[in-house]
Amino acid sequence: MQSEQSHILKAPCPKCGDTVVTGNRMFKCTNCDFLLRKTVSSRTFEPAEVEKLIKERRIGPLQGFLDKRGKPFEATLELNSEFKLEFHLGSKNPS
Repeated sequence: MQSEQSHILKAPCPKCGDTVVTGNRMFKCTNCDFLLRKTVSSRTFEPAEVEKLIKERRIGPLQGFLDKRGKPFEATLELNSEFKLEFHLGSKNPS
């Protein structure tokens, strides 16, 4: 019998303040309906990245995303007022 590996995040749920845990496919609150998928656009998030996103409501720019055609892109992620993930695409100009 194999159990789902879970990890409790240090950052509390941005929606209700309760505990956020990791599952096989998502980060989710133990109390309300807040959740974030672990993998978005072929990029898997680390717990530390999600903790920062929850605390600061913004993270990035992050690399490693793939669009529908398989082309890589970078994006800054933000939790909107409804606690949903939003992408803000980076510029094409190198810094």
